[in-house]
Amino acid sequence: MDIKTYNPTSSNLELNKLLREKYGNNKNFDYFLADFNKSFDFCLDNENISFFPITGTENGRLCAHIAFIIDKRLPTGEAFFGFLEIPKDVSIFNSLWESLIKEARSLGISVLKGPVNGSIWHQYRCIKESDNSDFFKTELLCESYYYDLLISKNPNAEIEYYSASREKYDIVLQMISQDAYTKLEAVGFSIIN
Repeated sequence: MDIKTYNPTSSNLELNKLLREKYGNNKNFDYFLADFNKSFDFCLDNENISFFPITGTENGRLCAHIAFIIDKRLPTGEAFFGFLEIPKDVSIFNSLWESLIKEARSLGISVLKGPVNGSIWHQYRCIKESDNSDFFKTELLCESYYYDLLISKNPNAEIEYYSASREKYDIVLQMISQDAYTKLEAVGFSIIN
């Protein structure tokens, strides 16, 4: 496995090809790819961001990708990582991760947050568990094993997210405090379960 940081351009053709191979059969793939590319371009064209994508290739073919994203609006010593695409292979993930950590340390970064594609306003997350429903239109397509690989690196914290685009909303509604319901009601909203 050849792992290297590369100088990104707006034509990330190899990465798009990898995404098409992995997720191209999903009914919302075109939407996903367009949004993914907007996030990538956001990193290239934003004066607040320094962007360091890293590839893993075998026999000249892209098979893994991760990016180190420094946003100067974050506290000193903190950065994002994202644009994670890897095969289900622990050794490849570990090699890519070690390269990411080496890059971070060389630039004085000790806290990595992610996976985040560009910023927290773009698609991002890992799937911990699923009811095997289709991905809905605005969801980031990703592999369920990403979560386990990232957890193996012992993160300090995990932010949980529950999709509310399902038949049962109970888990999401239980996360909303009574105080929040009261404030919503005071301005004219109602939630009927």
